[in-house]
Amino acid sequence: MLLSPKVTAVLRPRALTSNSRAAVEDQLSCPVCCEIFADPVVLRCSHSFCRGCLHQFWNKKGTKRECPVCRRRCSLTEPTVSLVLKNVCDTLVQEQKGLETNGFGGKLL
Repeated sequence: MLLSPKVTAVLRPRALTSNSRAAVEDQLSCPVCCEIFADPVVLRCSHSFCRGCLHQFWNKKGTKRECPVCRRRCSLTEPTVSLVLKNVCDTLVQEQKGLETNGFGGKLL
């Protein structure tokens, strides 16, 4: 099946500029460690963290479980795994590794 050039152009992956790539990485970064989320979890206040970073923060706080960003109290059932965020971050990390191993200096997404 042949696709029109317009459809092909829409379906073709596009490179992000360095500014937009930085913005994407910023949105996918843990506010505690400032790295791309690893095993991301989300609190009821909608803030997301790496699971390890959040538990490390809570261990330092002792018995007080609160969001590191907005300080809202958290229940004992929190945090919740964020599968969508995990999949997006895993894809980004794999693409970054692929760029490094292929020797491309221009970071594309």
